[in-house]
Amino acid sequence: MRRIGAMLSVLLAILASCALPSDETAVRIDPEALGDNLRTDVASTTTTSMHPTPLTATLEYFLIGSQGERQVVVAVERDVDQNASLFTRLAVLFGEGIPTNEEAERAWFNPATEFTLTAASRDGTIIIIDIIATNEDDSIADPLDIDADILRDTAAQLVYTTSRFDEISSVRLLYDGDNIPVPTQTEEGDSDGLLRISDYQNYDPDIEITTTTAPATTTLVPEEPSE
Repeated sequence: MRRIGAMLSVLLAILASCALPSDETAVRIDPEALGDNLRTDVASTTTTSMHPTPLTATLEYFLIGSQGERQVVVAVERDVDQNASLFTRLAVLFGEGIPTNEEAERAWFNPATEFTLTAASRDGTIIIIDIIATNEDDSIADPLDIDADILRDTAAQLVYTTSRFDEISSVRLLYDGDNIPVPTQTEEGDSDGLLRISDYQNYDPDIEITTTTAPATTTLVPEEPSE
């Protein structure tokens, strides 16, 4: 009996050692007890975003540069959402980042940034653009205080830029909702309030400007009569 009892004790000890995990014993873990990220029998899934990538269009804008002694327009390109509104497309010219550092190194500048675009609309082939300039206290500046050269250069930018839009023939430029005389290349303001490329042809770098010099005249001094 003692021998049988001893054998049973050894057998129970062996069974107990098999049931309890130890550092020396490998234990199989039920896969269903693991998280999905640790299971190899669960297929991984990839989530695909359904938001479409916005489509862009490359538009041409015009800055001001120099050619000899005259100011000319220079074309630069910017990518804009192809569904952008007229206001958003024009606002690029009045915003930051134009010109870029590289463009500024070429001595191209952007007088339009002296103004704020407040409204833009279209009437047939005419684009109506409303702008303002502000003082240091953010009040609206008197249009009579605006430098005529800055206003002329800005108008040239707008005329050439909008000419790249579909079927646009002219620009009506307003200041705080009112008509103002806008300087052109030859006169103080356009008579009918519409600005066209023909009003700023001197800004076209491909047009050769010819200057005429009046012939010199010689004034003859009459000889004094001899006595």
